[in-house]
Amino acid sequence: MDFKKLTIKKANELLKKGEVSVSELVKCSIKRVNETEEKIRSFVTILEEEFLLKKASEMDKKNPKEKARENLLFGIPYSAKDIFCTEGIRTTASSKILENFIPPYESTVTRKLLEKETVLIGKTNLDQFAHGSSTETSFIGPSRNPWDQERIPGGSSGGSATSVSSGQVIFSVGTETAGSIRQPSALCGIVGMKPTYGRVSRFGVIAMGSSLDCPGPMTKNVEDSAIVLSAIAGKDDLDSTTSMEKVPNYFRNLNLKSVQGKKIGVPKLFMNEKIDNVVREKVWEAIKILEKLGAKISEIDLIDPEIAVAVYTVVCRGEVSSNLARFDGVKYGLSEKNSSSIIELMQNSREKGFGLEAKRRIMTGTMVLSSEYSERYYKTAQKVRSLFLKNFEQVFEECDLVVGPTTPDVAIPIGSALENPLFGELSDILIVSSSISGLPGISVPVGLKNNLPIGFQIFGPQFSEQLILDVAYSLDLEFGGFENFSPEV
Repeated sequence: MDFKKLTIKKANELLKKGEVSVSELVKCSIKRVNETEEKIRSFVTILEEEFLLKKASEMDKKNPKEKARENLLFGIPYSAKDIFCTEGIRTTASSKILENFIPPYESTVTRKLLEKETVLIGKTNLDQFAHGSSTETSFIGPSRNPWDQERIPGGSSGGSATSVSSGQVIFSVGTETAGSIRQPSALCGIVGMKPTYGRVSRFGVIAMGSSLDCPGPMTKNVEDSAIVLSAIAGKDDLDSTTSMEKVPNYFRNLNLKSVQGKKIGVPKLFMNEKIDNVVREKVWEAIKILEKLGAKISEIDLIDPEIAVAVYTVVCRGEVSSNLARFDGVKYGLSEKNSSSIIELMQNSREKGFGLEAKRRIMTGTMVLSSEYSERYYKTAQKVRSLFLKNFEQVFEECDLVVGPTTPDVAIPIGSALENPLFGELSDILIVSSSISGLPGISVPVGLKNNLPIGFQIFGPQFSEQLILDVAYSLDLEFGGFENFSPEV
């Protein structure tokens, strides 16, 4: 058994046959973490080995063969972005201000996975409060791309991407506001799925942009993405933004024939001279494969994604300012014994607890929400956001799906992103339009440039996850999936 390349489906088959135990899976995950963590730095918190092995041993007493037949996720080791609250387990959002925060409750996503009897190995690194696209704003420092440890893994869900790409765990869950699942997945050569806004509950997720945040799976292949999404999606009484839409069994419904006859649009602005030549070449190769499989390809016009970046920047920073106001140094924050008053305690906690990027976003967001500027910036941005929704409504009258590169280029060296305060927006430029519109999308690996992965994104109308997964599944099989996109680390 090569644990590094093990998928959910393969691990489940081994459990059903009795060829492996939960304890063996967990031991392999722990071993892999010990071998690679110093190089990759995926985790903020790794659960105690004794606790994990005890839990695995108890699961092995529950007739794992039968359990695995009933439940594809039984006994599967996974990681969770350290922005999901986990009861009794430290949750920091990779920030100084929450470095000792232990939630008294469980997020809906991790609770659902707990009910599926998965095994949480640890909480993964991210850009502080999800502010960034490289993990370099993390309080503990950046995670490193398993394909080249001198390069970024992307972000903000960078640690989740590296934990899967390096084979430390079998899958992970991350969150996305404007690329934070798909972009790091593309840069690390894995599959990242961003569902429709409201398809998966945000309850227990430390909020960044409340009208944008969306949890989703990060996996080694499309089959696993479908399995995890089926488990975590659905209406949640604790999150009023979740949809009543029925959740299908995405995995059981995977259909390779779905691509036949589908109209797929390729935005002209997604394939222009600003996209790296090799990336553009590999993406066209993937598009040609879809055409051979029966899809009808056409070039389409979308609103310039640079406008989407401007909209996202204003809307998200306004929501960041509001959401971070709760970290006031009283209920949450640093303990300052020498503070002479509550006011001083609050000031010290926020000054020392927030990093530069968080402070930058708080100040920008406070400005765009102020009475003087809210009409000019925030409300205008929301009006333009509605234009993107209308534009996509028109597009999807003519097309079933839209495809293109996930990112303009492959992973850049560590340190480069910090030099540009708008790196995240530029890196996510091809994703932002669909994110601000609440659309579902996926990134799958389709090639390499200088031994660094290239991502291919597919997105569609709201609640078109099944069709997106079907088409991505076709490409996954064509390109060999994780077998061909597994780094040597």
